[in-house]
Amino acid sequence: MLVVVKTKKTVDPTIQKIKSKINTAKKNLSKAQEDLTYWKSVADTYSQLFRKHIKPELDRLNNVKKTWVLTLFEVRNTMKWSRSERELLDEEIVSNVVELLDEMPGDAELEAVFQQYQEAAKANAKKEEEESGNFDESFLQRLAEDICTESSLPKDFFSGCKSEKAMYDRFTQYMDEQEETARAQTQPTSKQFTSGVIKTLYRRLASLVHPDKESDPLIKHKKTELMQRLNNAYRNNDVDELMQIQKEIDLDKPVDLMSDLEGLNANLKAIKKQQKELATQVKEIKQWFTVQVSPDVLVVDPAKLESRLRNSFKGQVSSIKHEIIQLESDINYTFKDRKGVKHMLRSLSLFNEIF
Repeated sequence: MLVVVKTKKTVDPTIQKIKSKINTAKKNLSKAQEDLTYWKSVADTYSQLFRKHIKPELDRLNNVKKTWVLTLFEVRNTMKWSRSERELLDEEIVSNVVELLDEMPGDAELEAVFQQYQEAAKANAKKEEEESGNFDESFLQRLAEDICTESSLPKDFFSGCKSEKAMYDRFTQYMDEQEETARAQTQPTSKQFTSGVIKTLYRRLASLVHPDKESDPLIKHKKTELMQRLNNAYRNNDVDELMQIQKEIDLDKPVDLMSDLEGLNANLKAIKKQQKELATQVKEIKQWFTVQVSPDVLVVDPAKLESRLRNSFKGQVSSIKHEIIQLESDINYTFKDRKGVKHMLRSLSLFNEIF
């Protein structure tokens, strides 16, 4: 009597362990994707409500601030002031214009004021340079020697520099280049795969889907997309995507990367990296919200989030409206006559002395 004995296929316990870790990592990745989707929806809700309720009030406030600074600029140019008073006026005007241009980029009137101050600054710098005459070579030489000694630079590093600014620019460029070199050395190489099995599969797939070999526009376009997917999968250690691509093109003798130890490790690493990146995005959105609104507003049932945000915005709108009323009142008082501007200048002078 012939007895047939079926041999039980043995499974590498190391591979099984990694596959188990991959399953766990995929669950964590799915949870991170859900969290990010939720927080992006929260961000969208906030943005929509912000544009509807807060943005119009901020625009009104910025326009009142613009009226303030343009009126101050006009007063500065049409009335006589002492040197110290002009300096205070100029400082107040420039700081306000710069701040407003962040909120109202491209505003022609504010840009014109800012340009006038830039031109005046250039003219003053040129005048000072002409009055100072030739640069002090001995001073620059001593300065160059000191910097080279402290920074271990060649003695002729600043050769040809005719001013402190030129020395500063050269040194800054050198430090930026050093920093970029150090960053490049610490960054990992883009080629993560070292498994011969994976490299062989990538090359086989690349030879089949490379678009340069096609003349038909439709096929060429399709292969271009496949090639992009293939390169991204290889670059990002995405074993699942590599296997999906070989399935789509019906590769003869397909490779089972899920039985390759290094392929599995690469896949696990890629999934964990992606999950970490998603978690970082969620963290950044949460941190942004803690600045924009009170943290307790977000710790609520998602269904109640919109109503909580609306209530939060009511307080902000009220505060902005109060600021507008106060600023309009200040404009009426300050620019009523010269006395009002003088009072403002005294307040600025006292503020500068304190801080």
